[in-house]
Amino acid sequence: MQRVVGLDIGIKRTGIAVGYSSIGIASGFTAVASNQLLEELKRMHSEEPFSLVVIGKPLQMNGEDSESTPFIEKKGRAIQSELGLPLQWHDERFTSKMASQALVAMNAKKSVRQSRLVIDEVSATLILQSFFDKVL
Repeated sequence: MQRVVGLDIGIKRTGIAVGYSSIGIASGFTAVASNQLLEELKRMHSEEPFSLVVIGKPLQMNGEDSESTPFIEKKGRAIQSELGLPLQWHDERFTSKMASQALVAMNAKKSVRQSRLVIDEVSATLILQSFFDKVL
């Protein structure tokens, strides 16, 4: 089975999700400070290697890059360089809003619904699941 990692990279935090291409189901893993992302991915990869990194690409409504796109692309290049793994970019528009809505639908406590760490992790899960749904 090929393990795939999905990322919702932000300036402060990054949500991480994992899944297996053979079953096409994404699961939330964690959220980390973005300045610790590369170290966390190295640790994860050494414990159980993955074959692909899917990164949410922030786009504006008109499809153009957002102001955070250069930062996220730079992180992506660093990940690719350090881990030697292929990257796949995937549209991440509305994932934070959908993550918040999903937490409400699950009747999550208010403290959980307002946690940026939880929202980032759920957003990464939505990005990876959307990627699986599109390519599998």
